[in-house]
Amino acid sequence: MLKVQEHPFGLLICFVLLAIGIMLLVWGGERLVRGGLGIAKRFNIKTVIIGLTIIAFSTSSPELAFNVFAASSGHGEITIGNIFGSNIANLALVLGVGAIVHNHVRRKDRSAKNTKGTPIPSRIRRLIGWWLVFSTFGISIITAVILNWNDQLSWFQLNWQLGVIMLLIFVLFFWWTNIKAPPKNTESDEEGVEVACSFPGAIFLVITGLLLLGIGGKAAELSSVTGARMLGISEMFIGVTIVAIATSLPELVTTIIAARKNEAQLAWGNIFGSNLFNILFVLPITMIVVGVPWLRGADTKNYIPLPSNLGAEPWIYIVVMLLVTLITFGMIKKGKDITDFEGYSLIGIYAFFLIGITLWKIITVAPV
Repeated sequence: MLKVQEHPFGLLICFVLLAIGIMLLVWGGERLVRGGLGIAKRFNIKTVIIGLTIIAFSTSSPELAFNVFAASSGHGEITIGNIFGSNIANLALVLGVGAIVHNHVRRKDRSAKNTKGTPIPSRIRRLIGWWLVFSTFGISIITAVILNWNDQLSWFQLNWQLGVIMLLIFVLFFWWTNIKAPPKNTESDEEGVEVACSFPGAIFLVITGLLLLGIGGKAAELSSVTGARMLGISEMFIGVTIVAIATSLPELVTTIIAARKNEAQLAWGNIFGSNLFNILFVLPITMIVVGVPWLRGADTKNYIPLPSNLGAEPWIYIVVMLLVTLITFGMIKKGKDITDFEGYSLIGIYAFFLIGITLWKIITVAPV
């Protein structure tokens, strides 16, 4: 993208590429939802499990591709910024929009018994709540320790050893949600899944949807990053805002499509599962890949570096991510519906965060 930066119409090219990426994301998200529902019906798998596994992994693939590339090139701060920013966007923007869309669908459905808000399925509440809090607080503490005591604890880094441990925790999570606590056919968790495609067709939809999401997400990321750098924005800010929004577009599109199809379990499984994938799968895989000598550049370290001169910036992102996680955890634990007011409140929190951090960067004139 260096030639694009030097082109007189570089910004226009970035906007066009971003538009193409978003269109591919919309198309890929629709195919992914249809394919995931087809697989769920074929094997009699609960929709929420499809959301927590196939859909969550697929919509997290842009984060994985971007982070591996960025970290291997020595851009550790944009990698961590992407993880933090994506999780904030998923729990504030995507969950808020998904709840509002699904509430609208429920109000139009005359057969719905309750149209006041979108219920969080009990399956989600039982499996995800504490895992979400545990993983978010865990990566926040690890990042805080590295930022604050990097000189004293030079051995404690985002390296492949820590990546393996985190990946083992992910395996434990996967085992817990799919084997230890298998789905129960309770009426409260059942939602009608009507799929007009064969099993091979569902597999094809998932594969093509994944490819389209990967291509569309990458196009959106590259155009966003290039355009931001042309405007002189710092890397961590890029990771938390522009790249995070770009890589969260698959979750947003997939959630909207699932919500419009009245598939709440698929939507919420996708959101919460994507956050867990980001922390317990995407980041560890990135750490492991960076630790392999022949997969990284000769000038980069065998761990994801975090600059020590970032000041208060990473601490702001950590606090916001923890705050949004606790708010969402409260919604999960209360066992009630997510109302329109709560949905708009989540979107408002995200908008306030974006506007606030942008103004803060402008005022402090952070180095780029």
